Amino acid sequence: MDRGQQNAENLPKVKNGKSIQLIDDASRLSAEDRLIFRGIEDALRQAGIQIVERPDQISADNVLVLTGSKDRTFREFILDLHRNGHLRNRLVVLLSCGDGNDASFLSQMLSADNGPRGFLYFRDQIDPLTVQAVLEDFANRMNKVENPANFRQLFLDSVEETYRNVRARSPQVEEDFRRLRRCLIQVSQSTRAPERQITG
Repeated sequence: MDRGQQNAENLPKVKNGKSIQLIDDASRLSAEDRLIFRGIEDALRQAGIQIVERPDQISADNVLVLTGSKDRTFREFILDLHRNGHLRNRLVVLLSCGDGNDASFLSQMLSADNGPRGFLYFRDQIDPLTVQAVLEDFANRMNKVENPANFRQLFLDSVEETYRNVRARSPQVEEDFRRLRRCLIQVSQSTRAPERQITG
């Protein structure tokens, strides 16, 4: 069995909020990168999602949430986490706007012996306030998880619920939700989870 197939069959599940940690390293991530999470920090904590400030504090049940724009500093931050073994066998959720080189950048870590099981990421630019609203719903959803669940499925459920609650659906809002639906899970150089249609 190749590495990609192993990763796909062993992607971590979400059991509750404690299955997830958000790393918020103020020494490595800019204030702008961290802004969206300052707005929902209380909701995350109330859901049991722990916020850690140093890589050596990571102990979540194989699910790690990261934040940042994909500039050079952020990429070096991710690579340092990988080189030091902090991403091993975890699902790494990159809550940042897309970059055309994402697949190539992530592949080098997924193929390594100490690599993560997979990366969930966006491939488009998305309004931070829209992402914030979806994450608030996601945090609230943690108290309703009855059985171990797929992270991407839970996230897309929150996308749909947030979309249903939007009263003014401008063209830009419609586009933002379409882009959120296009979130991908990459477990190897070419393996991705299928997209899912959002209905009103």
